[in-house]
Amino acid sequence: MFDKRLSRIQLHLNEDGLIDYSLWEIDSTTVRAHKSAAGASEKGGTTC
Repeated sequence: MFDKRLSRIQLHLNEDGLIDYSLWEIDSTTVRAHKSAAGASEKGGTTC
């Protein structure tokens, strides 16, 4: 659902020449890995 909304917004902004693709970035405060990707065990213990 979010992807469709973002695509529509980008389409309209691009048609109006309002998107500068050299300025796109990802805010790392909202990008998180799942705990298993960080090496956590299934039972919540340490991996060391």
